[in-house]
Amino acid sequence: LGIAALAVFGIVSSRSRASLVVSGLIMIYVIWKYQPKWIFLLIPAGLALALTPPLQQRVLDIFSYEQNVQRVKVWLTAFWMLRDNPLTGIGANAFRVEYARIFQANPQLFNLYDIPVLWHAHNMYLRFASELGLPGLTASLVLTISSLRRIRLINAHTRDRWRYPLEGIGLAILAFFLANLLDSYWAMPKPIFVFCFLLGIT
Repeated sequence: LGIAALAVFGIVSSRSRASLVVSGLIMIYVIWKYQPKWIFLLIPAGLALALTPPLQQRVLDIFSYEQNVQRVKVWLTAFWMLRDNPLTGIGANAFRVEYARIFQANPQLFNLYDIPVLWHAHNMYLRFASELGLPGLTASLVLTISSLRRIRLINAHTRDRWRYPLEGIGLAILAFFLANLLDSYWAMPKPIFVFCFLLGIT
C-alpha cells in the first residue's frame, strides 16, 4: 500500500498525461491478472483522480483534439528531421533549434495551439531518430527489445518468492518504455536513474 501511495503521489505531482495513461493501463492489467473481481473499483478510483484539482485539466487534456493534433505535428516534424538527415540526425539535443527553425519557416503548418519552442519530440524513439539518425533509432530499439526480452526470460524462470517483486520491476520497466511512446523522459535524470537501477536489478 505504501508503494501504491507513492506511485499515486508521483502521478499527481507530475501531472503528466503519459504517466496517467500508462499507469491506468498497467493498473488495469495487474488487477485483471491477479484480482479480476476488483476491476469495478477502477471506476471510482478513476473518477477520484479525475476530480482531484491538480489533475482535472490534465485528464481533460487527454481528450483534447487541439493538443493531440499538436502532438502529432511534433512527431511529424521529428520524422521530417530524420528524413532529411537519415545517417547522422540533426545532432544531440538539437531538436529545440531545428524545431524552431521549421516552425518559423512553415507557418502554414501550425496554428495558435502549437508551441513554437520544444525541447524534444515527445517520443523517445523519434527523439533518438531525429537527433542521432537511423543509428540512434536502432540503438533505442535494441535497448527496448533486449530489456523486455530479459524481463520475459526472468519471469519465465522465476517461481520462488522473488517472482512477484520481479514481475513488478518488469512492469515498471515496461511502463517506462510505454510512457516514452507518448513523451520523452530520456534526458530527465530521475526517470533515467530509476530505469537504470531497475534494469540493473534484473
